[in-house]
Amino acid sequence: MIRRFYDTNAIILTGGESRRMRKDKSSLILDGITLLERTINLLSPFFKELILSVSEENSYPEYTLKKVVDKYKGFGPLIGIYSSLLISETNKNFIITCDMPNLNEQLITFLLDYPSNKEIIIPLAERKIHPLCGIYSRNILPSLESLIKNNLPKDFIAAGKIKSLSLKKFLDSQSVEYIDVEKSFMDYKTELFLNVNTIEDYEKVRRDFETN
Repeated sequence: MIRRFYDTNAIILTGGESRRMRKDKSSLILDGITLLERTINLLSPFFKELILSVSEENSYPEYTLKKVVDKYKGFGPLIGIYSSLLISETNKNFIITCDMPNLNEQLITFLLDYPSNKEIIIPLAERKIHPLCGIYSRNILPSLESLIKNNLPKDFIAAGKIKSLSLKKFLDSQSVEYIDVEKSFMDYKTELFLNVNTIEDYEKVRRDFETN
């Protein structure tokens, strides 16, 4: 039976158009439904509320979920995290990108139940961190605001120039719990954290779903 976490919201980063995929990844069809719909269906039973981080106000009109447009455009996922945390009504938030089709209920529960007093909880697997599949506290908002203020001058933002803010560098300055899921999560599989970043990734995942 799925437990509902009433003290936690889920934030789905839809990402918009991928430079490597050259199209909106969230609309890719896998086993009859889009990657975004698959993510929504998986998360809905767990959380108090789902928030979609979107690139445009009119994105995904088929969904009545709360949506938030990046406060500043073109600066990478850190701005999506910041903008979404601003409107979330829970201190604890599970943040996930929509292009991880192998994410499952067991991993979600494991991360949410993990005992930690850190502000951010992120899985680590095969010597790689997965910051777009983790738990973020709203307590980090002042640090995010400071980072944005110091790195995105007003004239730079107004011009709409691209300058991605490093999520990894931000994490290095924060209170983060890195969980080695290879050792601590009994149902770990390499494909859990597969991101659909390229057409080749998509074709591989699609074949895997067809054969299972």
